[in-house]
Amino acid sequence: MSGGPGRLSRTVGLTCRSWRSSTRGDLGLEMPLEQVPRAQKEITRRARVAKRPVILATQVLESMTKEARPTRAEVSDAANAVDDGVDAIMLAGETAVGAFPVRAVQTLDAVIRDAEASPTARMARSRRELSHNHVDAICDAAVMLAEHADAAAIVAVTHSGGTARRLAAQRPRVPILGATNSSETARRLTLLWGVTAVLADLGPPHELPGRLIGRQLLEGGHVHAGATVVLVHTDADLSAQSANYLKIHRL
Repeated sequence: MSGGPGRLSRTVGLTCRSWRSSTRGDLGLEMPLEQVPRAQKEITRRARVAKRPVILATQVLESMTKEARPTRAEVSDAANAVDDGVDAIMLAGETAVGAFPVRAVQTLDAVIRDAEASPTARMARSRRELSHNHVDAICDAAVMLAEHADAAAIVAVTHSGGTARRLAAQRPRVPILGATNSSETARRLTLLWGVTAVLADLGPPHELPGRLIGRQLLEGGHVHAGATVVLVHTDADLSAQSANYLKIHRL
């Protein structure tokens, strides 16, 4: 198939409007090989702005299907993806049919942890490119509040997952707990960077569920007694009945 700027733009646009993972193998069929790295970076950038999870897949540590150590190029590729801001890196053949499945996971885990601790990765967490409205502003404030207050976690009270997605897009240094009463939403939350899904009773609508959720977090071992958390819930509605709130809560 012929490729060019138009094809690249259309492919990136379609991918970023979807929750599905687009592997680099598929991209390689849609455009010339030399355009795949640029498409990967642009998909990641646009998806972060749109608060869509990004999963990097296809030949991440391909050499480890036969060898005990990856190539330097593979390690650099995975680390660069972390710097770009992907939510997850997925192994396939390396663990499905590879000779060293456990070592492949351990290797990728080490690469990701080291990359996330680097100054370059922290720069990728910049919020400058993220679109902003009142909902984003609340999440932005929640992240800054949690980091300055040395909170144990940010608790995103969410029915659809939107609040947790906005928080994850900012790459906070504080863990995010996505408290939801929907098992479907909980499954989706597991795709997001830094988010742990917690199935919880959220109580009646439009009520601040601090004590109720706090008790469930303690019982589930997600946080310890005496810990400080930041509770946040966002609502696109700005009427008097809206449920936007941001609160520091000590358990």
